[in-house]
Amino acid sequence: MSGMLEISSAIEFAVLKLKVTDIIVCGHSNCGALQALCGDERELEGMPHLRDWLNIASSVKETVAKVCSGFGTEYCRRIAEEENILAQLKNIQTYPFVARTLNEGRLYLHGWYYKIETGDVSAYNPNEEMFEVIVYSGTTTKQTIYRKD
Repeated sequence: MSGMLEISSAIEFAVLKLKVTDIIVCGHSNCGALQALCGDERELEGMPHLRDWLNIASSVKETVAKVCSGFGTEYCRRIAEEENILAQLKNIQTYPFVARTLNEGRLYLHGWYYKIETGDVSAYNPNEEMFEVIVYSGTTTKQTIYRKD
């Protein structure tokens, strides 16, 4: 899949050549890809490239199915969006050069969530295992939406 090669090449260049010290994985509200992932698989018929890309996040679909039982659509969508950020943070660590520079303390990974409707930005706090608002627009109540168990 050429798209994955392009992504891994860009990360490799940034980490090894440019010596970036921070990588931010930023997801956002109303993500159409995650709506497709959690929706009816028949809607992806005739779109093999999208289906392959979404298969990378299959663990997200499993988590959402477990966590969201009995909750509304908006809550489940937010869970999917945040879980995808965490899944991509795990995925990026599978690159040997990323794992090495992380272990050497030369690279830091950050998971951010951007709420388009309000402009709020939340960052994943691994110590608390939750997303916390770091940029607050003042138009929403400050709260943690999801705490990972």
